[in-house]
Amino acid sequence: MKKKILFIILCVVGLLGFSGCSLNQTNTYTLGESVETDKLKLKLNNSKLSFALNSKYSSDYGTPIEYDSSNVATRYYVANKGHTLVYFEFTVENLDRGSISLGGVDNVKFITVKYNNKNYKSSDSTDTAKFILENDSKYWRKYSVSNILLFSGESKTYRGYLNIPVEADDLEDTFEITFSLPSTKGNKRFTYKVTKEDRENIKETIKTPLLDGSEKYE
Repeated sequence: MKKKILFIILCVVGLLGFSGCSLNQTNTYTLGESVETDKLKLKLNNSKLSFALNSKYSSDYGTPIEYDSSNVATRYYVANKGHTLVYFEFTVENLDRGSISLGGVDNVKFITVKYNNKNYKSSDSTDTAKFILENDSKYWRKYSVSNILLFSGESKTYRGYLNIPVEADDLEDTFEITFSLPSTKGNKRFTYKVTKEDRENIKETIKTPLLDGSEKYE
């Protein structure tokens, strides 16, 4: 009888432990999925590790390209040795009644990256997380800053990168990118797990033209 009671107790303890572990688990999302709080909605459209970003004046501006030291004219930015660029493109919508600021000194942890079991945020890097393009569904606009501002009801897409101080072993490696989004109860973190397979399923990025200061584009 005592053995039976002990067995039951052990089963209950095991179940409670399992439940506790489940409650502590963090949900992860894949490319193309949307996440939201009561103030903000965000969808990560694309993300990739790269050593260089495209500077050709087109709708592909700022996207990853293969590094080629002989072709300086076609690159926007090149990571130094020992560094890697984490490219991202996301769409964000302000659901609040007031304006919202993301990134910059107010929220340096708006975007963080986990690669090879180590976390990187903008203050760890030689560059902050830079937003190099802004899109309002008609045109891409150059917007090389480290923070963004959204007015109430605005929805825009941003393209940018985070320069992390580590040399990627393989640019097709899996990594995680986490967004810290404001809510009425404080910031909430949402983590996307970016895999090679998921990137291959993302066929297109936004293809609207790139607008320059003289209102001309290709």
